[in-house]
Amino acid sequence: MTTQRYAVFFVPETTDRWANFCTSWLGWDSVTGNSVSHPEISMVGCTISALTDVPRRYGLHATLKPPFRLAPEKSERTLEQAIAELTGTLAPICLDSLEITRLNRMLMLTAVGFPSTINHLSARLVMELDCHRAALTDLEFSRHKPDVLTPAQTRNLNEWGYPYVLDEYRFHITLTSKLPRDELSHTELILAKELKPKLPRPIHINNISLMREDDNGYFHLLKRFPLGAASMGYV
Repeated sequence: MTTQRYAVFFVPETTDRWANFCTSWLGWDSVTGNSVSHPEISMVGCTISALTDVPRRYGLHATLKPPFRLAPEKSERTLEQAIAELTGTLAPICLDSLEITRLNRMLMLTAVGFPSTINHLSARLVMELDCHRAALTDLEFSRHKPDVLTPAQTRNLNEWGYPYVLDEYRFHITLTSKLPRDELSHTELILAKELKPKLPRPIHINNISLMREDDNGYFHLLKRFPLGAASMGYV
């Protein structure tokens, strides 16, 4: 059984100031497939590398369809074809803005409000690409800690392979690991100072990205797919 996983993310362009900073903050560029230097910021206690060790391997992204193994009868080629066909029916999205948010002692960027457009995009990807997903193994299932999930999250895990999809989905871009309590406020202040002036208003989501995990657990960009390209055939 292969352990290689795929995912569909929103991966911002690093030509944008905010995205360039966040990529450096995390220390991994999934587009080029290279480690990058952290910004030179004076920290107290933990280093930026220690603060970002968990989200680093995913790179700068917002999850739209969570990581999954391919079903035995599917291939990378058939997955790409399916995404190309689906994205032709999906419109680009404009979010008002992003804000720095705390969740379970992690810091992340979330969309202001709860935009139904991005939730709809994620739901379409989760459901309509599900035939390409291999069933969870017992170990994969247990890693989601089903004993602490809500009934709705448990149903999602059983049906779609991940608890936090559909009505449980929330668009977010993770910037830190789970932080010690004494590091949380300090790190939030630093990110607010460095990142808040760079955040876009609005933020446009014009494409989505197919990602593939390498043997070391780092995700790499395979291909971007423009949204709303209904007349574009798959090449």
